[in-house]
Amino acid sequence: MSLEAANFKIKPGAACQIGICIVGVETKETDRTLPGVMVEAYFRNASEKKSFFIRFGAGSPRGLAGAIQLSAEMLAAELEKYLAK
Repeated sequence: MSLEAANFKIKPGAACQIGICIVGVETKETDRTLPGVMVEAYFRNASEKKSFFIRFGAGSPRGLAGAIQLSAEMLAAELEKYLAK
């Protein structure tokens, strides 16, 4: 998993919580699109009672599986930026 590859550990009840929802899927490549997903996510710092919301899309010439992997990597990168603040 991309979060584990970024050295994050998944722990129930952790101070930083993540919620993820796939809100759109394009399964086929066309002249104008690549296979991809649209994702909404939030990061919540429970100790500070603050949340950060993000929505992004990712497409990949490697197909839907590649787009999902890219989305997970993008989410891990955003989480790193959020925690660095």
